[in-house]
Amino acid sequence: RSACATMDCAFVQDLAGMVPSEHLTFFNPDTTRPDAYCSPLRGAFTLNEQHGLQIVQMLMLRGVPLEVGDFKVVEQCDDSPWPDGIAYIQHYMERLRTLLAWAEAELHTTELHTAVVLGCGVHAGRDL
Repeated sequence: RSACATMDCAFVQDLAGMVPSEHLTFFNPDTTRPDAYCSPLRGAFTLNEQHGLQIVQMLMLRGVPLEVGDFKVVEQCDDSPWPDGIAYIQHYMERLRTLLAWAEAELHTTELHTAVVLGCGVHAGRDL
């Protein structure tokens, strides 16, 4: 979780390739905030402003299961860079919309690939 929350995507990708896949799903309780849900996906999405979306995308493509708590809006910390709670929620929702648009594009690409492969298999025996 710490690497996902603070490091760049290339480092986390290298690290994810070295550790067992179970390590990418570990739930680590935050001892400073007992109510906080801390997983690698959540750490990347909520704490890593610069590389968080890339890390979440990489982890999703590696098959890390998603949990509802990974994307739940939480209260701001005292040291939050967002002075206004509404601006924080708007920013958070924009990140969610960006991630959803990426997931829809990936799904469309997969469906298109499947259609092309199946279409080629059906028509491969025909003379043109």
